[in-house]
Amino acid sequence: MSGGHPPRRHSYGVSQICLTLRFALGLTLRAVTRVWSLLTAHLLPALGETPHWTTGRMWLLRVGYYKLTRPKVQAADWVWILDHTVQAGRLKCLVILGIRLADLPPPGEHLALRHLEPIGVVPMASSNGEAVLEQLERHVSVTGPPCGIVSDHGADLWAGVQRFCRGYSAVRVIYDVAHKAACLLKGLLERDTRWATFSKQLLVAKRKIQQTELAFLAPATQRSKARYMNLGPLLDWADAILWALDERPVEVLRYCSVERLEEKLGWLRDYRPAVSTWEQWRRIAEAGVEILRNSGLTLSTPGELHARIRPLVRDGSGLWLCEQLREFAREQTRGLKERERYPGSSEVIESCFGKQKSLSGEQSQGGFTSLILGIGALVGSLDEEVVRAALEQTPGKMVRRWCAEQLGVTPQAQRQVVFAARRQAQEIAEEQISAST
Repeated sequence: MSGGHPPRRHSYGVSQICLTLRFALGLTLRAVTRVWSLLTAHLLPALGETPHWTTGRMWLLRVGYYKLTRPKVQAADWVWILDHTVQAGRLKCLVILGIRLADLPPPGEHLALRHLEPIGVVPMASSNGEAVLEQLERHVSVTGPPCGIVSDHGADLWAGVQRFCRGYSAVRVIYDVAHKAACLLKGLLERDTRWATFSKQLLVAKRKIQQTELAFLAPATQRSKARYMNLGPLLDWADAILWALDERPVEVLRYCSVERLEEKLGWLRDYRPAVSTWEQWRRIAEAGVEILRNSGLTLSTPGELHARIRPLVRDGSGLWLCEQLREFAREQTRGLKERERYPGSSEVIESCFGKQKSLSGEQSQGGFTSLILGIGALVGSLDEEVVRAALEQTPGKMVRRWCAEQLGVTPQAQRQVVFAARRQAQEIAEEQISAST
């Protein structure tokens, strides 16, 4: 079989399996099958048979299970990054990713999924401080006690981490800088009365123009969750509309009249000073997040942060935000030793959740499925050596047992039972009607 020597008891070559998995991490599994069909039909006919999407799914789960459960190096420099992911149903899933300080990417390069190792993927029917504490203590046996924990301080996580640190006082607790910056922005915006009226007028404007010739100028939908972490697109829109109102470019007037533009969006001029202030806050916050995300936490971080964001300050509110971020950096780096460096952000785990939900496709709307194990495959390396070891050492029954024990009967399976029972009832009713006639 082409595509590299197949793993034991497999017919597909390891290169083809690796490529299938890499495709799957950017596409849905069914789409991967279509891609392979096109490749084998037109470009790579020597690859032969196209693997069915369910085959690719099982490869993915076996690799994820293998990487999650394989022995980790016991060391004193592990940092855990943890968060919950949620879908429909009663389960939450606690995910713990890890990286050793010795393996951090160089300053200037942010943490990526390829740098990490899966430590724990734990579906939880009940998540509170006690349950999180239990899982953190259980995973100490995987890596040894971590030297640091990075999280967004969600209520359940924070309660569990605090209790955990009572027993492991040397653990450095790191608050994700993106969430800190979002909280600071939220406080500033909620104290600014202009923000509330601006948000309301945005909604009105969107409703008024989204079904008109001005639809191309409609603001983006505001996200109810994490909207203060995504302020940029909204302010970019406001800047673009103010420019269009001032300059009246032909590219805009080709599709609408000046009168219509003023009628529907002229109200934005009243918010020009506010938009300028909010843009200042946004730039300061984003610059602070970028520094801690890309350079991490070191003794020099507070000074570097201040040098980067102080030139962005234009008024007292901007100065307050600048000082808050510098004080945050001081708190996070207090007690660090010379040349020590810790990650300053947990954003990489949010990226992992996004990719896992994309992998699940529409199934992500119906509760957790076995594809939650895909998290194990998403992080770390996915080279031929890893894939071969995973497929040779992880039989499918291990994956099925893990799913049965950890997930139980999923909402999707429950739904299938209901619809199957309904179909059976309909068939019985039809048979009775047929017999009576």
